[in-house]
Amino acid sequence: MGGNQIMATERTGSVWLSILGQSLVAGSIALFAQSSALAQADEAASVEEIVVTGSRIKRDAEFSMPSPAQTLSSRDMEVAGVNELSEMLQELPAITADITSETSQSSTQSSGQSTISLRNLGSSRTLTLIDGRRTVGNTSTGSTISLDTIPQAFIDRIEVITGGTSAVYGSDAVTGVVNIIMKDDFEGFQIDTRLGDSGDGGNEEYGFGVTAGANFAGDKGNVMFSVEWDEERAVREFERSKALIDQEVDTNTNDQPDELDVNWSSNIPGGRFAGNEGDALNPDRNSGYWYFANGGTGALTPGYSTSVNGYNFLGPETISIPRDRILVAGKMHYNLADNVQYFVSAQYSQVYTKSERSYDTANSGRMAMDFPIYLADGVTPHPFVPQEIFDDAVETGRDDVFFRRRWVENGLRFRESDNDTVRLWSGLTGEFGESWSWEGFFGYGEWRRAQSRVGDLVIPNYQASLNVEYVDPLDPSQGLQCADSFARDAGCVPLNPFGLGSVTPEMVEWHILRDQLRAMNRTTSVGVWATGNVWDLPAGPLSTAVGYEYRKDQSQTRWDPISTSGGGTVTQQVNQDGEQDVNEIFLEVVVPVLSGVAGFEDLTIEAAVRASDYSTIGSVTSYKYGLVWQPIDDVRLRASFARANRAPNNIELFSRGLGSQGPLTDPCDTVTATSTGVFDETCRQDPNVNAIIQSDGVFLNEGLQVQQPSVGNTELKEETADTYTVGLVFTPGFVDGLQIALDYYDIDITDAISLIDASDILQLCYTSGDFSGTPSCQIPVRNAATGQLDLVTRTSLNVNSLRTSGIDVTARYAWQPDFMPGDLDFGLTLSKLDELEEVAPIPGTDETFTQESAGLLGAPEYRWRFTANWYHERWSVGWRTSYVGEMLNDDFDRSRVNACREFNNCGDKIALFLDGVATHNLRVGYDLQNLFGAEEANVFFGVNNIGNEQGPVLYGLNDGVNGGDVGENHHKIYDITGVYYYAGAMFRF
Repeated sequence: MGGNQIMATERTGSVWLSILGQSLVAGSIALFAQSSALAQADEAASVEEIVVTGSRIKRDAEFSMPSPAQTLSSRDMEVAGVNELSEMLQELPAITADITSETSQSSTQSSGQSTISLRNLGSSRTLTLIDGRRTVGNTSTGSTISLDTIPQAFIDRIEVITGGTSAVYGSDAVTGVVNIIMKDDFEGFQIDTRLGDSGDGGNEEYGFGVTAGANFAGDKGNVMFSVEWDEERAVREFERSKALIDQEVDTNTNDQPDELDVNWSSNIPGGRFAGNEGDALNPDRNSGYWYFANGGTGALTPGYSTSVNGYNFLGPETISIPRDRILVAGKMHYNLADNVQYFVSAQYSQVYTKSERSYDTANSGRMAMDFPIYLADGVTPHPFVPQEIFDDAVETGRDDVFFRRRWVENGLRFRESDNDTVRLWSGLTGEFGESWSWEGFFGYGEWRRAQSRVGDLVIPNYQASLNVEYVDPLDPSQGLQCADSFARDAGCVPLNPFGLGSVTPEMVEWHILRDQLRAMNRTTSVGVWATGNVWDLPAGPLSTAVGYEYRKDQSQTRWDPISTSGGGTVTQQVNQDGEQDVNEIFLEVVVPVLSGVAGFEDLTIEAAVRASDYSTIGSVTSYKYGLVWQPIDDVRLRASFARANRAPNNIELFSRGLGSQGPLTDPCDTVTATSTGVFDETCRQDPNVNAIIQSDGVFLNEGLQVQQPSVGNTELKEETADTYTVGLVFTPGFVDGLQIALDYYDIDITDAISLIDASDILQLCYTSGDFSGTPSCQIPVRNAATGQLDLVTRTSLNVNSLRTSGIDVTARYAWQPDFMPGDLDFGLTLSKLDELEEVAPIPGTDETFTQESAGLLGAPEYRWRFTANWYHERWSVGWRTSYVGEMLNDDFDRSRVNACREFNNCGDKIALFLDGVATHNLRVGYDLQNLFGAEEANVFFGVNNIGNEQGPVLYGLNDGVNGGDVGENHHKIYDITGVYYYAGAMFRF
């Protein structure tokens, strides 16, 4: 558990115990037969009543559920060929990836984690359960569970319900629940192995696991145990050609074709320095001096141009973070009496990740100090400054030199993290009467993250290393030393940034930053509930469930002193603490109204209510209603309404500044004393901007990284979501084995907790025309000396409303053809997104901003998944195709779409319209007999993404507004890995 030291190097593939159930995490997800929708009535009669996701009342599987419920069985999961749970689930059209190994490459606190989102509304609104119980989350920013911490060897099935279920499970279940059900009563000994490799390099995978279980005490009890290990190597930019594309779209004018421009960095190895040709405050607008690196001599050279001489920083970065996991799980139950059973379940995971980024960059503005041309005495010329640069500085009346530099001498920046998670549940369960069952439980979970990042610069150390003097002014041959005696005692070394190879290892050791993060989440819960039949009605028993739960969530983050003081070239961080608890009572009722009557083979209504009392936001009530009507055997109609709530998490409530930084387009860039426009007028009212205009004649944005922390708000209240679902289930008796379901959903969230983007805050301020009288103008903080933006704080507010609606279609056909041996099974799951809208009010006005995201990048109108499986004796063959529909690249304004249609030149607009992408996957398995004495043995191999389809290149946009930032070139909705080969084996004794 906690306090683990960060590993200094990446682990090798030495064999740890691991992955029983690697095949369990491979999913034929389109076989997600929405069982509540897809079951035959005669089948339902033979199914044992169990507690299913979406209700605590025992049902005949999901067959009587009024909301769309989906189940992925262990057999369904055998044929996917993926190594981790989220990779499997995100193929479902209703589920999208949220945090992934690809998207968290640059994340400060979530690198390498793995979360999912239902209905494109965020992982914080998707509740993940284990055996129907809540547990600790794995992110510093909330309570979301990282699915790579779940021990896959124990997974029996996965249940998903895509309607609001807060009335059943409480907060966070706004868009639905993913319930991971673990195995019980395992007997025997099982070994699982797996190997995998991508066709284009990287992402090599190794896995091994063992699972053992046995009954004891005359079969009164069962104990099972598993240990899993797997390692997944990195994918780097140089291993994917699309990730090496460093270009941006130059939009020109609306009636002209787009063009591609090079988007190289102006921060280069060896450095570039201001000369007398232009404005020293903005090297981008003057050529200055630079050190010729790319194929050159490394000599100081005048006449720099970024488009010709800039630096291509792409290549060494990890675009998919490597991961090394150890998962341990144990489970035991024992019958204390005929109707009372004790149970305990424990899980431990350790997930190690390491991401690497390009070399750090630092310029005079970022480091708050130009390089002096004189020593500390202000008289003696600095021996590090080249004569040409010194002469230019003297000629223009300067005593220092502005510069930009890429610090390749520091090595690649890398972030290592160990994530340790412990989950424990224990309690009693039993039965009484003819139909009643009950449970009382205690749950405890703790997650700890130990993280280290290396490669950035310590600003105070850097500044001290520029303020230097001769050791002996009378004898310069003795060299230089830092002028500050305290800095010298700490190891200060004079810094020479001029030229390739000028920075020595001793200089690096003095100024390099090694920051540290320690984060912790802890969840403690207790609960008791009972379910059973209250009395018999003519159409069947009236059933109910009632219970009480208590939960406490605690979180904490601790950073090193440099990070919290803002003394590094990284985001300034703040130590965080948060704690809240909740008491809840809940009630469910299922009432059979009619049965076996003409036109009403079945008519059942249900209701649920949950009253919650939070220590932070007070009392909240969630409720739901549902209806199932079966007019004839072949048709089932269902409908539900749910009022769901999400309480703000600890970060949203208590954060004192969750660190984030990035570039911002400054509306005041290029404003002069005489320029016109509303931006210009408001900018001149900003005293910090106006001071620069008065001294230099123009304000120029230096393109620096701007701190954009997110701050909590203890005045937040809960989000409220109204969810409607209406569905039709068709199981035609005249086509044996065919099952079809059609469901419509509509989710409307009010008082959604959100952060206003820093760019929107700037727009609100500088379009106002009244700097002193506009509240948003008080938020940005500018540097008093340079006028540059230093800080734009974002605060959590209940300001937004979110709405999404669409249609899900699921079909399954099981067939035993006469003309060929074996059984065939076909599945299709399709989702049509009609609406995904966010409405945000503009602070200080009566206006709102509406963003419709349906059809934009990440939210295609259509997604579908098709599977075909063949089983015969020892053979199993599975095929699946996943399709992501056409989208509009939302890096581009919709006005460009309208303009290109007006000029009939949409074909000339690069990366504006994105074509649909289909990926195809194949898996083949064969059962062996008596191999190594095993009772069961299976070998399998497969190929994922047979066509090596990695999606389109997503260029950045240079339209004069967005600053020409390079695109990420890929998106989490596409598969950057490409073609992937894997093989493995399972032996059970």
